[in-house]
Amino acid sequence: MALNNLKNCVQKNDSADQQEIIVVRAPGRANIIGEHTDYNYGLVMPIAIDRDVIVAGTPQKSNIIRLNSLDFKDEVSFDINDIKYESEHTWANYAKGVIKTLMEKGVEIPSGFSASIHGNVPIGAGMSSSAAIEVATATFLEEAFNLSLHPKDVALWCVEAENDFVGVNCGIMDQFASKLSKKDHALFIDCRDYSYQYIPFHINGYKVLLINSKVKRALFSTEYNIRRAECEKAVSILKSLYPDIESLRDVTINHLKDSKGRLDKRLFKRARHVINENERVITARKALEKDDLPKLGHLLVQSHESLRDDYEVSCPELDFLVETALSIRGVLGGRMMGGGFGGSTINIVKEDCLENITGEIQSNYKKRFDLTPEFYICDAADGANRI
Repeated sequence: MALNNLKNCVQKNDSADQQEIIVVRAPGRANIIGEHTDYNYGLVMPIAIDRDVIVAGTPQKSNIIRLNSLDFKDEVSFDINDIKYESEHTWANYAKGVIKTLMEKGVEIPSGFSASIHGNVPIGAGMSSSAAIEVATATFLEEAFNLSLHPKDVALWCVEAENDFVGVNCGIMDQFASKLSKKDHALFIDCRDYSYQYIPFHINGYKVLLINSKVKRALFSTEYNIRRAECEKAVSILKSLYPDIESLRDVTINHLKDSKGRLDKRLFKRARHVINENERVITARKALEKDDLPKLGHLLVQSHESLRDDYEVSCPELDFLVETALSIRGVLGGRMMGGGFGGSTINIVKEDCLENITGEIQSNYKKRFDLTPEFYICDAADGANRI
């Protein structure tokens, strides 16, 4: 139904009914493990999820670009040669930024286009709906104008669009996962050299369960920037002792212990989280390669404890969701996912226990916080493609 609505919106625009309607999708993501490591040039291991942003549209003869959002019931029009950030139509800035960035990279986009956008990636739940819009827009441009672009370049340009045009200083993980993922695989990404590998994600009999806390992340933007600044300050101090250190990726636990007197308690804890989280990503990869799901679950719990205690980006609602899930039969492990201060948790759960797990969590969470969580049962999906 949504796809038909998208096509109908496109057909209302000038000359669209004379052309083939191009339809592409780009998925959201769930990060299995590796939180707050990407902007520290560390390791992450996400999967693309089977929830997408879809873009349907056609090239036009003019320089005008028309974007219609079914979800926001909003439309914007602008000249391809005059792309500006708008505070009124914030959803459109993610697409605008991608168009502008590709053109600045020398990619030829010969004309405007009409396109409609719809997604079922929850907004504000930590599943990267923004990256999905960016990657879907880039993939549409590739298909509509027969562009021959390297997928890694596309992902990096989408990151640049969010950093420089939208103004969100994100790392590379979300866009890489949305563009480059492969079905039934996790994406092991080195955020320092942008290399990546596909790790078989065989969790037969189990599912990835994402639980949206429904807590608005009011502190996220400010605290996220504070955490980045704290990591940079820790690196600056450590570099004065060890000149070869360029980022927390280069710091070992021994470095940290030897410099404890130079770092205050807060910076010490931030650095310790990043160092240990990188090690957990490596160990989690090995666990997946051995189909050792109990080990993977244990690592998720360790990650949550570190995010809660060392990085201090959790909140009572996320802690409650994780603790409640771990008390229920069939849950191998779980943790908060994403930037923190709200959003979702990620859990590895036994498939035949799902109904009981979600029922118990919903009941207990409602009693404790008077909020009704949302549940998303996910499989590892392919990255962006034409439909």
